[in-house]
Amino acid sequence: MREVYNSVQEWAGKYDGIAFPVQSSDSFESLYKMDPDDLDDIYIEVAEKLGISIKEAEKNPYFEQVKTVKDLVLFLNNQPKLKNA
Repeated sequence: MREVYNSVQEWAGKYDGIAFPVQSSDSFESLYKMDPDDLDDIYIEVAEKLGISIKEAEKNPYFEQVKTVKDLVLFLNNQPKLKNA
């Protein structure tokens, strides 16, 4: 999901005017030193934009397993789509 990469890149910012190159293997904790609240904000923002439910996230096989950008994509992919989306 390109939207995950866009949101993470926006959060990471720019270096010398160039957007930080987000990769699927980038670790939220060790590379970005991201606060878990920031990760939650990105998750919710992307889910809202793409019409993905954030309810019952604990049933998702990736629940509490999101360590990398790829993991977040997989987590969102395993959440149900909202019916009105």
